[in-house]
Amino acid sequence: FTGIVRDKMGRKMSKQLGNSPDAVKLIKTYGADAVRVGLMLSSNAGNDLLFDESLCKQGKNFANKLWNAYRLIDSWKFSNEIIDENASEDAIIWYENKFNKTLIDLEEHFKKYRISDAMMTIYKLLWDDFCSILLEIIKPNYNQSISVKNFKKIKLFFENNLKILHPFMPFLSEELWQQLDKRSKDKALIISKWPKIKKYDESVIVRFDITNLIISAIRKFRKEKNLSFKIKLKLYTLSNKSEISNLEIIKKIGQIQEIHFVDKKPIVNGSSFRVKNLDFFVPLKENIDKIEEKQKLEKELSYTLSFLGSVINKLNNKNFVKNAPESIISIEKKKQKDAEIKINLIRKNLEEIS
Repeated sequence: FTGIVRDKMGRKMSKQLGNSPDAVKLIKTYGADAVRVGLMLSSNAGNDLLFDESLCKQGKNFANKLWNAYRLIDSWKFSNEIIDENASEDAIIWYENKFNKTLIDLEEHFKKYRISDAMMTIYKLLWDDFCSILLEIIKPNYNQSISVKNFKKIKLFFENNLKILHPFMPFLSEELWQQLDKRSKDKALIISKWPKIKKYDESVIVRFDITNLIISAIRKFRKEKNLSFKIKLKLYTLSNKSEISNLEIIKKIGQIQEIHFVDKKPIVNGSSFRVKNLDFFVPLKENIDKIEEKQKLEKELSYTLSFLGSVINKLNNKNFVKNAPESIISIEKKKQKDAEIKINLIRKNLEEIS
C-alpha cells in the first residue's frame, strides 16, 4: 500500500550507507505502537516515506496524550445529584455526531486501502476533538463532580475510540481497555465488535466548527493583547443569534463573562476581531494603540483582498468553470461571498478607528 522507506535525505536505505534504523532499538525507546503510528501518519498510499526518528516521537506523544486522557477521566468524581451544564450537553451531542461521521469516513478509507488516511482520521478525532475539545468542555471544576450520565457517556466514547484505534495501536488500546473496566478474556478489545455506523446530523458538526473557530479567535485575541486567560471578558457581536450556536461552550472555554448581540458597537475603548463573516468586539480597560490596531486591520484587509482576487480569477477561468464539479464551483462562490462580507466589515472598522 506504500512506496519504499527512505532516509530523511531521500536516499534508499541500505547496509552500505548505514542509514537503516535499528527497529528493535526504536521499539525499546518509543514503544511498538508509537513506531507504527509515527510511520503510518507520514506514509500516504503509493508514496515513498522519508523516515525520520521524530516520526516515532510523534507516535509516542500521541500515546502519552491518550494515557493522560484516561488519567483525567479516571480522576473525575461523579454524582446523581449533579445537574448537567448546557455546555456539556451540547458537547456530547456534537461528539456523537462527529464520531458517527468519522466511522463513515473510515469505511471509505478502508475500502480504498487508504490505511494512512484512516490513521490520520483517527488521530485527529482522538487528539483534537476528544482530548482537546470534548474533555476540556466536560471536565468539572476543581474538587467538583460531574453527573453519572455524562461520566458514562464519556467512558463509552473513550471505549469506542479505542475500538477504532485498536488496529493501529493494539498494545496501548488493549491496556487502556482493561484499565477502563476490569474484563474477562472473552471481553478483550481484540475480539470486541466494531462500532455500528449510525446516522449523523451534518448541521450540528458545521455549527460546532464555527464555535471552535470563535474560541480559537478569542484565544488568539488574548495572546495578541497580552490578556490573562483567567480574566473574564465581555464579548459584543453584530451577528444574528441564529449565526452563532453553543454560546455556553464559548463562554466556558473562552472565559467570556457575557455575550451581547447588538446593532452597533458600543462607544467604549476596545478592539475587534473577525471569524469568517462574523464580527466581534471586546471592551478593554487599557487604551489601545490605534496606530497598531489600524496596521493590523490594513494587513488583514490586504490579505483578504488578495484572497478574493484569486477566487474571482478562478471563477472567471472558463476552463475551470467548464470542468469543475458543481459542488466545487459552489464552494468557490461561497468563498467569494464570505470574503466580500469580511472586507466590508474590516473597512467599517477602519472608518471607526480613523
